[in-house]
Amino acid sequence: KGGDQRAGAWFHGCSLVPFPGAGSRASRNRLKREDAQPRVCAMVLRPILLLWILSVGVAAAQSVQMAALNPQSARLIRDVVVAAESRFTKLPKVRLTSDLGRACNGPSANRMIQYCTDQNVIFVAADLADVVSSAEAAAYMVAHVYGHAVQVRHGQATIALRAIRAEPAREGALRGMVTRQVECIAGVIYGQVMPKTALSALFAAEPFTGSHWGRTPLSGGPAVSIGLSARDEWFQRGQDANDVAACGVGDMGVEPLLRARR
Repeated sequence: KGGDQRAGAWFHGCSLVPFPGAGSRASRNRLKREDAQPRVCAMVLRPILLLWILSVGVAAAQSVQMAALNPQSARLIRDVVVAAESRFTKLPKVRLTSDLGRACNGPSANRMIQYCTDQNVIFVAADLADVVSSAEAAAYMVAHVYGHAVQVRHGQATIALRAIRAEPAREGALRGMVTRQVECIAGVIYGQVMPKTALSALFAAEPFTGSHWGRTPLSGGPAVSIGLSARDEWFQRGQDANDVAACGVGDMGVEPLLRARR
């Protein structure tokens, strides 16, 4: 709180004229007579303002790209994308596509969403709004794939792969840990945009058991089943905790996840 107050006081003292020469002559003369803080503030605020303008432009461009294919599908996933980006760094871009079967250089077991790690893109079927059972189900699917992305982009997937190669007899157990952690991360993201939900309310059978993420072609990606109840247990944990600090599972610790947070 103290830091917020100090930051608030600093910005309150800053001149709102960010560029030299702006404003009246009286305003410029007044700035010359004031202490250095407003001038330093202006120097700090200029790059922040520029970065904000650029980020808004990139986000808007991505939204336009998605909406051009299917406005309904774009609306379904928009809030989840914003929520994920607000919580974690280095996430992949999200793209709607009318040809999901070829998006990751070949078909995968999932016909609605795929994460191509070597392209660093999450591809979503443009007709998602026409085939998904509910807005909650769509939000979960996007949040789930973001869970994989957090692991991949921040080193957790590499840790898991090394453990599997070192102890191939434990591959099933280790992949189960990875999957539980993904569901926990998904719960953290999902909880930002939807009320608390059980997976059993969204799916009659366990989702995401076939290949849907990895290096292309995804047909060679991992296929993991841990049961709907186990997935839901960790999905609930993420929603309740609202923090990936609660997502440690056995050998899959939380240190990489904590580094992923904004």
